[in-house]
Amino acid sequence: MIPFCKFCQESDLEQAAFRLRQIVDVNRQSGQTKLRRLAVPNQAMRRLHQTLLKWLRSEIKSANIYQLLVFHSYGAQLKRSPLLQIEQHLANRFFFCLDLQGAYQNVDLERLAKLAVQHLPKTFGRNPKQAVKFLARYCSAPGITGLAIGAPASPDLFNFYRAATLDDSLRLLAQEHGLTYTNYLDDLCFSSRERIGKNKRQKILAAVRHAGFLVKDQKIQVVDSAKNAVVICGLGLRNRRLFVPRRYLQTCKGLLLLALDEPPAFQRQVAGVMSVLRQCQKRFILKNRLLRDIKKLHTEFQKSLKSASAV
Repeated sequence: MIPFCKFCQESDLEQAAFRLRQIVDVNRQSGQTKLRRLAVPNQAMRRLHQTLLKWLRSEIKSANIYQLLVFHSYGAQLKRSPLLQIEQHLANRFFFCLDLQGAYQNVDLERLAKLAVQHLPKTFGRNPKQAVKFLARYCSAPGITGLAIGAPASPDLFNFYRAATLDDSLRLLAQEHGLTYTNYLDDLCFSSRERIGKNKRQKILAAVRHAGFLVKDQKIQVVDSAKNAVVICGLGLRNRRLFVPRRYLQTCKGLLLLALDEPPAFQRQVAGVMSVLRQCQKRFILKNRLLRDIKKLHTEFQKSLKSASAV
């Protein structure tokens, strides 16, 4: 048993479980269909993860690795968002953006456990075997490799894992070549006032693969933003001007429709996209039918969430 478990209720440790759901995600533009396996936590698992998040965020702040998260990470961080991430790149013209493929599923739990006992001993203790047992029982699920999509602590654990295995290499490359580097969970973004040549891009890709991550080749963007728009975490940037693509609004609407079936499971995701939209509305005039639909669905979602919490 890891130290964290001593502060959890015995009943929660025994009853905590995930219910697996298959979700079909259809890309309207490409027509591609993606099957997602969502782990929906029960109330005991949800309480356990809420406590785990407090421990993680508290201990990570005192760990050496925290500096990497502070300077480069914008996902699963309090008071940070995709909009704030893009703002770090506004002075630059040339972009190289990539997505990590199957990010949560490709997390090696044994490697994560070793990193956790090294950097976060107050939470995970000093025994890697106990740490990996805890991660397999409460942060993954039967039939799932790596971290469970839908587990409340998965974004923070992935952020920690990526920072511990990859971010320092990318930071050094960015320093060497005068690049701005940021990430939002599995979305990595590099920008520069000068063209990011093939040699630099290959060094970045080699560092990512050396750390054990895969890259979605079809989602790699090499963009001159003076000529074409670059999309970072769904939001658009062209010629140093921000805009909200229609596709991002469609994604928000799709998420809310999906969330109405399982409000508690999507609470954090919905809060995230609505926060981004509110920030965008402060900077841009967003008035269209899709946005009105999103607002109505969000009101409906909040009512459903309240009803689910009362049960």
